Amino acid sequence: ICNSPYKLIIDKYNFSIQNTYINRYINLSVGAISYNSIAFDSSGNIWVGYSDNINLNKLTIDKYNTSGTLLNRYINLSINQVNYISLAFDSSGNIWVSYSDNNNLSKLTIDKYNTSGTLLNRYINLSSGSVFSISLTFDSSGYIWVSYEDSSNSYTLTIDKYNTSGTLLNRYINLSSGSVFSISLTFDSSGYIW
Repeated sequence: ICNSPYKLIIDKYNFSIQNTYINRYINLSVGAISYNSIAFDSSGNIWVGYSDNINLNKLTIDKYNTSGTLLNRYINLSINQVNYISLAFDSSGNIWVSYSDNNNLSKLTIDKYNTSGTLLNRYINLSSGSVFSISLTFDSSGYIWVSYEDSSNSYTLTIDKYNTSGTLLNRYINLSSGSVFSISLTFDSSGYIW
């Protein structure tokens, strides 16, 4: 989350006590941020991807331990400004980040990084039109699923399925009856998409 002056804040909550947070780590970013996403690696470290105002709104990924200590910061990972970021880990521990890429007409881009911040693959222009409100996750077979608001389909919900080579396997369009906002995508234990 972020607050004024729009720097990164990470809160840890205990919901057994209503509205009580256990830890709050504030002003973690250098500058203002937007479009953030958070995920945990298999060791419990916190990874946050965001559009970084200090670095021309390019993609930055931070790694923190559970005490809020910055372990690594990878800056200027994208070519241009990014929006609507979603970050997830594959079963091998690689970081996958999807975003609306201003360098490519705000179309869907998916990047794959190792935990040293090295770009392993970049798949660009994956959508037909501009995308908004992106969510990325993996199914139990390791396929990448991305949901987004799709400008080329009247801003309705689109869900794509990709293999890890960036090949589109299925695209499901017009899944909502109208425009969608603030999308989140996950799988239940039976393999159904929510």
